[in-house]
Amino acid sequence: SYIEDSTILNVKMINKLPKDVIEILDTVASHQSVCSVEFIHDKKKDVISRGRSLSVSTAMKSPCTILTKIKEFEKGEEQISLECEMSIEDGGKIIPIQGNVGNDVISGVSTFLSKEALVAPDNIFIPDGASIQMIQKSPKGRAKFAITVGDKPILVVRIIAPDARTTLTSAQLSDGVFGTSGDPVNLKSQYASCSYNKLNVIPAPNQSSPGPVARGVVTARITQNVSGADDTAIKNAAESALRAAGFTLPGNYHHVMYCIPPGTGGGWIAYAWVNHWSSVYNNNWCSYVSVQMHEIGHNLNLAHSGEGSNEYADQSGMMGYSYSSSNTPVMCFNAPKNWQLGWYNDRLATANSRWEGALVGIAEYDLSIATQHYVALLVPSALVGGSDDYYVSFNRNKGLNSGTRDGVNQVLIHKRRRGTGYAQSTLMAKMNSGSS
Repeated sequence: SYIEDSTILNVKMINKLPKDVIEILDTVASHQSVCSVEFIHDKKKDVISRGRSLSVSTAMKSPCTILTKIKEFEKGEEQISLECEMSIEDGGKIIPIQGNVGNDVISGVSTFLSKEALVAPDNIFIPDGASIQMIQKSPKGRAKFAITVGDKPILVVRIIAPDARTTLTSAQLSDGVFGTSGDPVNLKSQYASCSYNKLNVIPAPNQSSPGPVARGVVTARITQNVSGADDTAIKNAAESALRAAGFTLPGNYHHVMYCIPPGTGGGWIAYAWVNHWSSVYNNNWCSYVSVQMHEIGHNLNLAHSGEGSNEYADQSGMMGYSYSSSNTPVMCFNAPKNWQLGWYNDRLATANSRWEGALVGIAEYDLSIATQHYVALLVPSALVGGSDDYYVSFNRNKGLNSGTRDGVNQVLIHKRRRGTGYAQSTLMAKMNSGSS
């Protein structure tokens, strides 16, 4: 007999189903976004697990915001996926998109609605040929979370599960992210240094309810075990616990950092959604300055910095590799990222044909003179042909950039797709004085 309600479809077996029927049901259950199948023997009431157990999909009710998720692994590998932040009406979670939403997509800005799309707890499925209504929320292609000047309140989430907890205490996390107990190099200090105090990371305000939140950190208690679990499931459980406690997310916070307890496995470091408010870290990686800068960089709409065929290999700035060190390397971003971030607009030059001038490193921006010194030169695609802009800069290893690991004290040439939106940059050349 088949019993169906709005959320689940069960198959009850009174005695024994024919083999061919079981095979059919196994096939059905193996396809995501279809149904949940349970085989129950009438006499013993034992549940016999077969195939995959999945909830029935429901029709999409409201637009969702399309997001690019970038997940970084310890061996320098990455996993990029397209996901959607669902409306509260459709569950409120960020879930993977299965199907084609087209090419004109800006993470954190584009939303879509399709009456043919099916929403399940773990994905949204778009059938082939489905009608899609695409909406761009901002003509500038920028979400509010990607604003790069002013105060940025950030909430750090420590997680306690029945079998594990984030290793660092709340006080240690607060110090490692905001320097509240004297940590010399952290997310707050390095963004302040690199931006010359134009971007001010601040701890989420103290509050007793909902919370408590102390020095920017809140503890989320979840009922799900961490060992062997999917890291996204742990993040979702923590987020649900905070919402149940009365938090509105993101609310007044510009960013929320989730510090996942050890045990999920998979060799992952961290991940973030581009142009969004949330990032996720594998336990102690939550306190390492390079991965903090890198993941919040993705939230700020920054793409990776590569060299050759390796998307992470440009080690002149923070959008290349991440490092398992609390306070090093001390460095900022490369020229294409600096142009995009807008912190040095009074020291940028554009070549119209031939250009002569003095380049200085960003570490000496405060010592330079406007109209005489420049931290980056843009050679636009219109001048050289093709679709890429080129950037020339001097990579001075001093002060706020003293830990740069590539092209040290050399003139660097980068390229990226023209414009200032989300795009990977590539390090093309490292030049010494007199070279060409």
